[in-house]
Amino acid sequence: MDPNAFPSQPGGTTAQPRGAPPGVGPQKRVRDSLGVAGNNDRTWQDRLGGLKARGPGMGKNGPRRVIKRTVTKPSEAAVPKPKPTVAGEREWARVETMRAQQAAAEARRRGANGRDVSSSTNNTNAPWQKEETVSYSFFGQSRVRYPAASLADPAASRAVYEDSELDKTAIQVNALLLAEAAGVDPNVLNGGDVRSFAALAEAAHHLRRQHSPEDLRRIVGKIMRSQITGGIPPGGTGVAQFLLPGAVLRETTGTIASEMAEWMFGPTTRETMAGPNGRDVTVVNVKKCRYLEATGCAGVCVNMCKLPAQDVMREEFGVGLYVAPNFETCSCKMYFGQEPLPEQIDPALSRGCLSRCGVAAMNTPPPPPPPPALPIGADGWPAAVAWTEDSVAKFYQSLPPPRLEKCPELPKKARVI
Repeated sequence: MDPNAFPSQPGGTTAQPRGAPPGVGPQKRVRDSLGVAGNNDRTWQDRLGGLKARGPGMGKNGPRRVIKRTVTKPSEAAVPKPKPTVAGEREWARVETMRAQQAAAEARRRGANGRDVSSSTNNTNAPWQKEETVSYSFFGQSRVRYPAASLADPAASRAVYEDSELDKTAIQVNALLLAEAAGVDPNVLNGGDVRSFAALAEAAHHLRRQHSPEDLRRIVGKIMRSQITGGIPPGGTGVAQFLLPGAVLRETTGTIASEMAEWMFGPTTRETMAGPNGRDVTVVNVKKCRYLEATGCAGVCVNMCKLPAQDVMREEFGVGLYVAPNFETCSCKMYFGQEPLPEQIDPALSRGCLSRCGVAAMNTPPPPPPPPALPIGADGWPAAVAWTEDSVAKFYQSLPPPRLEKCPELPKKARVI
């Protein structure tokens, strides 16, 4: 049916049925019954246009309020730090124990002499040292140049140092102290050049050959203690432990190690990070330890640097210190505020001699002498006197067992049908 079948009379109004609301005529009723929009009705396009123009909810109460969800990120200071737990400390001890066991197994695999075959020149997986020049130590007056080479080759990757006058003075003072403890004339060190680092390394080797590891730990610890606490009045370190917080002592000792001892270690960096037990730890990263590179000896590193430093920090300042040297790259990490591992499971203490260690080369037993040559007769064969009864018996004992002519019968259960 055509919805416009009932057109309105021009100039007039359509008769409205009785009781119908005003404005509702037959056309409107027909359109509503058919569901068709008329010429005067709003279509869905009109409604959509009004919705776009006015927005949703435009009525008596105004536009609809839009609630935006915002997430506020808490600051780092507001986040509570994890408290140290017994389970965390046990897990850290378990991991370190596993690493120590792996290091001990690797040392046993190398053999009784403990030669470091993993750092030979044929190791293609060794890290690579990039070429760079770095200024360090007091006021940045000293410089070091690292050549581009593989760290598996100690000679090619050896750093070249240019020491300032302050660094040379510090090297001379410590070389004289080590020479005095070893009972060696300082004039024989490196041809009499006591201000060179080679003289310090030579004095360390003299002291190492004359004392046991326990005595070395005590002697070097005494030298460190006299240098660190030389300008502090007696009892000053105890007062500092009582008055200063642990974090201040930790940062202070880490700063002294990274700024005042670079003449011995080389360039260093310092950072603060969370330790395995949840407490903050000040970490001093040594890029390439000059002391370890010059001596080339794991025993000198452990007994004349690592263990004495850990003892002095604990006894004088009450600060735990764990020194973790890397003998493959000559780098080192010092964890101030972290208790050291037990010596029974410390990987550094179970490490054998390095391949570049001159002391290990001198202490390596010579190879066994070759067996005596047999007397040769005129015909070119060994003389008859060499064929003794003992030699014949050993010859027959070395022969393989005779081959069986007939294979033994297989058991019934093992027969194949």
